[in-house]
Amino acid sequence: LMHHVAGQVLDADALAEQGSRMVLMGNPKQGVEYLREALRLNDRHVNAYVYLGLAKQSISETEPGMRLGSSDLIEAAWAYSRALELAPEMTDASSVTKYLGMVLELLGRHEEAVTWLEKGIERDPTNHDLLYTLARNLDSVGRIEEAISAYRETAKIQNSAMVHGRLCSLKKYTAHDEDFQEMEDLLETETDTKKAAYLGFALGKAYGDIKDYDSAFHHLEQANRRMSKVFVTAGSGHSMDGVRERAHTIKHAFTADPIDGHPLYSASATPIFIVGLPRSGSTLVEK
Repeated sequence: LMHHVAGQVLDADALAEQGSRMVLMGNPKQGVEYLREALRLNDRHVNAYVYLGLAKQSISETEPGMRLGSSDLIEAAWAYSRALELAPEMTDASSVTKYLGMVLELLGRHEEAVTWLEKGIERDPTNHDLLYTLARNLDSVGRIEEAISAYRETAKIQNSAMVHGRLCSLKKYTAHDEDFQEMEDLLETETDTKKAAYLGFALGKAYGDIKDYDSAFHHLEQANRRMSKVFVTAGSGHSMDGVRERAHTIKHAFTADPIDGHPLYSASATPIFIVGLPRSGSTLVEK
């Protein structure tokens, strides 16, 4: 990149300004070129680091598949952390810390996220977004009691469907739990279909904990109906016809014939143990 525009030679400040403008206009890839050049001229340019982080985070959102090894997210995390190291008291420190926490969470670097987010909360203890992001990462590293406490602090500032949607998986409810009334009240006034679905799933789990299965199934059924509407409205292809078609395709693709005819097929009853395979789901330890 030649650091001049319309015949004018650009210094680091001008390059950073041009790059940030590109990012804000929805052209992050071109913005990255200007921002990197600005940092080549001045490797302590805080604003260039911030916008480089925003640009690379934006680019990563267009990547298909898993993000654990995303080079764009890795660079975004580096840029955000470098900005905070250089200017921890900057005006936008809380926002940058939130973005850094989110990026590190996507990369699976939860311990690092916790460290940065705790520093951010020391500076801004009532920031809802920082507390909520911290709670998620504490949950991911198994610090459950601390995660519950962080969700509680988040709810004190701004109670929401998302908080209860996360909190419900970390605790077992009792019959006189105050969360029941909080969730029921939120559900009555929630106008966002997706958030109402999250509340329904949370209430379904909560009523299941106290063995009120009629109420549990009522809320779960309503939540599923709401979530189906969300998928269809969003145009994500998650319609019932789409689900049936996919199931039909899988059923006809994975038959016994290709397995029986595979050269590595063996009818041996000797068990095979697959270890270290990533999985998703939950184990209901309390049951």
